[in-house]
Amino acid sequence: MPYANPVSIFWDPVGFVRAATPAKPRIALAAGIVGACLLIWMIGLALLGHRIVNSIPSAFLVSEDARKTVLFGNSVTVLIWGVAGLLLWIIGSGILCCLCILLDGDADFRKVLELGGYAHLPLLLFSVCLFLFAFFYRPSLDLPLRTDISEQEKVQEIGVAMDKEVRSVSFRLIASFLGCCLLWHYVLWTIALKECGKLSFGKSVACTAGLALLLLLVVVLRRQLNMGGP
Repeated sequence: MPYANPVSIFWDPVGFVRAATPAKPRIALAAGIVGACLLIWMIGLALLGHRIVNSIPSAFLVSEDARKTVLFGNSVTVLIWGVAGLLLWIIGSGILCCLCILLDGDADFRKVLELGGYAHLPLLLFSVCLFLFAFFYRPSLDLPLRTDISEQEKVQEIGVAMDKEVRSVSFRLIASFLGCCLLWHYVLWTIALKECGKLSFGKSVACTAGLALLLLLVVVLRRQLNMGGP
């Protein structure tokens, strides 16, 4: 049986997974898809952050060194999230295999890893859209004309302006599209588990839902730790 083109996962996910399951895992191709997804996403996110920070008037900053420090911090954060995304693909595949076995399935880690990589195609589509959005994005922070205010007030004004900016229609559309792509991503992973793990549809949904809840718990705990920090 010829190996289906991974792009066909968009219009025939079940057929693609069924054709890919008995074939030898192509980890390199799956890793290439995940790598491209994360790289484009990181570039887009970094560019978006740089455009917003560079749009802050110099009068609202202590110095230009402060701007450079924020830009550097933004780049490091994006890099960390990129590495986390790569680890999530690998560790998430392992977690799904364990859940599959607990539910009397028969999943092969390499195959789940491969199909999980193909399931990143919707996220690759989002990453390309995010990059294009960041490339053409021109922020317009709503900052007061007065600059003869305290440094604390300036920080507060910048925070309010940024919060207002990210609540704009364009950002809401991007966030909605991300939500759709994430849902699509987990649906594809569910189909992969059902076919290659020999699980029922209900048990496949339970596995992917368990992984999603685990990731949500990690995000919530991280936010709580940040809020409780110095």
